[in-house]
Formats: sequence, C-alpha cells, structure tokens
Amino acid sequence: MAFPGSAFFLVLAVMQFFIVADGMVTWFHIDWILAANFAAMLSGLPLFIMFKLARERRIREERLQRRAAQPVARF
Repeated sequence: MAFPGSAFFLVLAVMQFFIVADGMVTWFHIDWILAANFAAMLSGLPLFIMFKLARERRIREERLQRRAAQPVARF
C-alpha cells in the first residue's frame, strides 16, 4: 500500500458510502440508485486524500534520492 494510513482511508470511504446512502433513503425517501450515486461522489473524498498523500510522499522520496545521487562539491 502507498502508506500505512491508506487502509484507514479505504475503510472510511466504504463506511461513508453506506452511511450516506442509507441516510438519503431514510431522510429524503429517494431511490437507492440515486442515493448510491450521491454517496459515491461523497465517498470519493477519503480516496482522493489517500492518493494525494501517497503522491506527495512519492515526490518527497524522489527528491531525496536525487539529492543523494548528486556529487558532493568539496572545496
């Protein structure tokens, strides 16, 4: 996995999906298919955060590797 917290964000997205969909069906008396579409849009937020953090970590590691590969100038 990209980083240790990625499983947490994945579980959070799945739980949020079901909670939001169930709440929309209960409170607004809408169809399950419509509720699932709205919940899927909202549940993408934790996944977006997970991928954003993984990308930032990868970029940081690449910078450190490039810096370590540069020759040291000695005067």
